[in-house]
Amino acid sequence: MKTLEKEAEEYARKVWGIYYDEQYPDAAIVKTNGESTLDDFIAGANSKYVQREKIKAQIEILSIIQQPNGDMLGNKIKLKIEELEQQLKEL
Repeated sequence: MKTLEKEAEEYARKVWGIYYDEQYPDAAIVKTNGESTLDDFIAGANSKYVQREKIKAQIEILSIIQQPNGDMLGNKIKLKIEELEQQLKEL
């Protein structure tokens, strides 16, 4: 499985191609094109929006598989859904 950093680097290299290691001609910018894109990619992946969407997906999946008969698995899933819903409220 790829790490987030590896995925970000592959994306940045695809976007910038031969200009990956070039630096924007501005004294205030100290990172290369690739490094800046890497940072942006990782920041986006770690954003609260992405976290919310992941939690919503987990809640949806658990809601689908939750068994209504009150067995042990159903109770554990219900508790997990409540935990995820609380995390979602806090984001």
